[in-house]
Amino acid sequence: MRQITVTILNRPREFENIARLLKEAGVNILAFHLADTESGGFVQVVCDKHEVALSALRGDYKMFTRESEILAVSAPHVPGQLARILSMLGNLHVSVRSSYMSMDPRNKPVVLLEFFGSENVRTAKESLGACPDLSIVDTLEGQYGTES
Repeated sequence: MRQITVTILNRPREFENIARLLKEAGVNILAFHLADTESGGFVQVVCDKHEVALSALRGDYKMFTRESEILAVSAPHVPGQLARILSMLGNLHVSVRSSYMSMDPRNKPVVLLEFFGSENVRTAKESLGACPDLSIVDTLEGQYGTES
């Protein structure tokens, strides 16, 4: 799964402009994370049409856009699961660069993890994927906006 990170200024409408730009490109945002720093902020998005989103964002935010591979992990929704996942990664000496939550197509919570380096994505995927009660989620696309 791929994520796009856009560095933005801390001023009104920056996040709105990104959301509007993606809407105009026909892109659905499946997950997002917005954060600020002292000098600005950033938005991380996972979209249904990654290449279209990347092209649209690079057109307006060319020098501020990067993409990275991320891992989506579904775990039982009970206390301690995030700590367990992070402990497993720590035991592998894998550092998490960023993380946030979303929902999978069955409306189950999913932890999205970005790492430093693609080798850490592979290591984490192999280790976490081997746990019988954890699953690696390949897509966040699904039944959004429909009734059961």
